[in-house]
Amino acid sequence: MKIRKVVESFRPNDRYRCGCNTAIEPVICRPSDRWFYNEIPDTVRILEATMRRIQSQTTANYRYSNLGKKFSIQSGEFSGINPWPYPFQYINDLSEYMDSMKSQEFRVLLTKYTGLPMHQGRHGWHQDGGPIHKFFLIVRKEDPEHANLKMMPWDAYRFCQPTEGVEYRSNGGWQGEGGYYYFDIEKITCMPHLEVGDVIFFREDVYHDTQDVIKDRMALIFNVVTA
Repeated sequence: MKIRKVVESFRPNDRYRCGCNTAIEPVICRPSDRWFYNEIPDTVRILEATMRRIQSQTTANYRYSNLGKKFSIQSGEFSGINPWPYPFQYINDLSEYMDSMKSQEFRVLLTKYTGLPMHQGRHGWHQDGGPIHKFFLIVRKEDPEHANLKMMPWDAYRFCQPTEGVEYRSNGGWQGEGGYYYFDIEKITCMPHLEVGDVIFFREDVYHDTQDVIKDRMALIFNVVTA
């Protein structure tokens, strides 16, 4: 598989930075749109055919999906998880600070200046820019039970939203003029256990999170314009 050969050619200090921050990522971590069409055209065709098939089997009228009007790759990114040695990879589960943006930004800088996997590839609950659909293809993965994506379905999100005029925060609550409104985010989360070769696609404004960073993983993200 050509994509896997590309990943295997990465130097360790380049691989550690793939997916952590665009400011310090090597060029090889972010293939251009032409790279997809020139280097892996068969994969692109398979993904488009899969999307078309799912669209044809969908009877519901998804008002906001913008799915299937066209299929054009805008950009891409290799995104890795690089676990620390045992037992340090479990630190994220012991401290809420490790999941905060301040912690992530600090570890990005450490990764940049030390060449070591200080960032690990951890991302808390967030949305991405768009409007695009993301195709998340697993290229390398040590264990299907770990390093997966947690997703918050939009119907569950809207059902749990307490009131209009509030903004979601990554700590499991919405913030509004009246303060914070908390809920148990894990109760409305779905998390498919992905293996090498599996792909999951979702709209960029769907909230998603990294399950954990205790096992190695590398994924290739296709940012696809479908509207």
